[in-house]
Amino acid sequence: MALISNSPVMNDKVFKDATFTADAQSMTIEGTIIRSIVLLFCVVAAAIIPWHIFFSQLPAGETEEMYRSAAAYAAGSITPYMIGGVIVGLIMAVIISFKPHLAPVLSIPYALAEGVAIGGISAFTESMYPGIVMQAASSTFAVFFVMLLLYYKRIIVPTAKFRAVLTAAILGVGVVYLINFIMGFWGTGLSMVNSNSGISIGFSALVCIIASLSLLCDFQIIENAAARRAPKYMAWYGAFAMMVTLIWLYLEILRLLSKLRSRN
Repeated sequence: MALISNSPVMNDKVFKDATFTADAQSMTIEGTIIRSIVLLFCVVAAAIIPWHIFFSQLPAGETEEMYRSAAAYAAGSITPYMIGGVIVGLIMAVIISFKPHLAPVLSIPYALAEGVAIGGISAFTESMYPGIVMQAASSTFAVFFVMLLLYYKRIIVPTAKFRAVLTAAILGVGVVYLINFIMGFWGTGLSMVNSNSGISIGFSALVCIIASLSLLCDFQIIENAAARRAPKYMAWYGAFAMMVTLIWLYLEILRLLSKLRSRN
């Protein structure tokens, strides 16, 4: 995965390498925003499916033990949806990352697949901590608009050094998650990632900050690409890359809130 500036898919090189001809239409910031909204709608719409399947199986007015047992069963029923969504979404993301010109065709399937995966994860988390999904979603959008304001007012400007440090931080987080994933095959994992200790909460908060700062670089790259009159299909790529960062930010905030709620 290319990691030149900030996120796994958003980097200047992709936009600079895009072929542009004089008679082609160029991407615009407005066009990228519209496409981002379309992809966000697809994510939410697809998430409703596993969410409905999960909660339709939960009993009402039962004891906590029976409720948790039903939740575990319901989680098993939507696991294939989540696994399928993750696999399809990953395949789509890899293809788009290496073939940006396919973004207009594959971005929506990617958003739908990710929506199914996120819907399942969110439903199970909501069953354990009621209200947490709304908190995570509202926090994600709040962070997005704060970062957008900070960039628009040039309060924080992503410099070359800023992007280099952020790239190193993202790579570091990726290594930690990879180690945790591999350890999972032996039924264990890193307490820094999986527990609700103070260190684990601090780690999750740090990752949320890194994901938030990645949005600043996304904004900058999209703005620069539009100014350089990158080809129109790159608007779909920009929207796709923005969605990757937003999904990452939402999942990290959801993880952080889960750790905090589990301590109560």
